[in-house]
Amino acid sequence: MITVNETFSGARDYPLTGKFFKLLGSGAPVDVAFTGDGGPDDIASQITQGFRCKLPFLRVRVTPTGTDTIKFIISDDEAGQDSFVVVKPTGISTIADVALNAGAATQVLPADGTRQQALITNLAGNANAIRVGDSNVAAARGVQVAAGQTITLAGTQAIFAFSAGGQSVGITTVKD
Repeated sequence: MITVNETFSGARDYPLTGKFFKLLGSGAPVDVAFTGDGGPDDIASQITQGFRCKLPFLRVRVTPTGTDTIKFIISDDEAGQDSFVVVKPTGISTIADVALNAGAATQVLPADGTRQQALITNLAGNANAIRVGDSNVAAARGVQVAAGQTITLAGTQAIFAFSAGGQSVGITTVKD
């Protein structure tokens, strides 16, 4: 079973196969198109919370009447097996540039259970590449990031960077 909980405006396609669909929540009626092998097999117009149907499909297209949070489940049967929720981040935080210690690993972000992604930018004015990784990052260890480039890391772990010449990096985080 797949549970989707997303806020959006306009039509959204989900390449999710199944035999059962249920609309768990929406602020306003939505249109749902179920596509099989040869095109739209069935369209449900202006459905509301609680709508359910049983039919095989390869793709679902959900169209809200405006910007709305829609929650629905898709499964092969009404009982389902596994579940997960698609959660969009609720915040973005920019952090002051972090000066790296010359020739040593510098922690640029602590572990954070609410962080989904971190963007680490080797500032364009820097002369050399930096390395990004865990606490073991060093001159020949970690992901190399050239001046002016950004690396995006998913997860909640602490992040470290290394610079032979003691440069600064820009930091942005995306959180729940």
